[in-house]
Amino acid sequence: MEGRVVTTRGDTITLASGESTSRHSLGSARRIEVSRGRRSHWLVGAGAGFVLGAGSTFLLLNQGGSTNPCDRSANQDAIGPGACAGLATLGGVAGAGVGAVIGGLFRTERWQDVPVQTLRVSLGPRPGVRFHAAVSLAF
Repeated sequence: MEGRVVTTRGDTITLASGESTSRHSLGSARRIEVSRGRRSHWLVGAGAGFVLGAGSTFLLLNQGGSTNPCDRSANQDAIGPGACAGLATLGGVAGAGVGAVIGGLFRTERWQDVPVQTLRVSLGPRPGVRFHAAVSLAF
């Protein structure tokens, strides 16, 4: 059951899920998880984009036989290996930017297990907020 805490009374918690509410006894709960918020995956996207961008740029620069822009033994007008590595790095940076944007579009919710015996729910005012519900852990 997933929901937003509405009220707590003694050992009973009321959750709102969609348009319905349900009451549950904390004593009968076997497992409780608390949402740690939503997280985007921009860093993973940036890493994957860098690898794909650098790799594809390297492959594009190292093909073409006698017209290969990075192989001086096959093409006397080819650029040096340092310049080819720099271009591959630029391709990686461009790929990282695109990957970060795409990874930022994917968001997942993070959940943390809470031992039922250490769960304490409190309700009360909080500065700047009309109503505040908190979950605390006692270890």
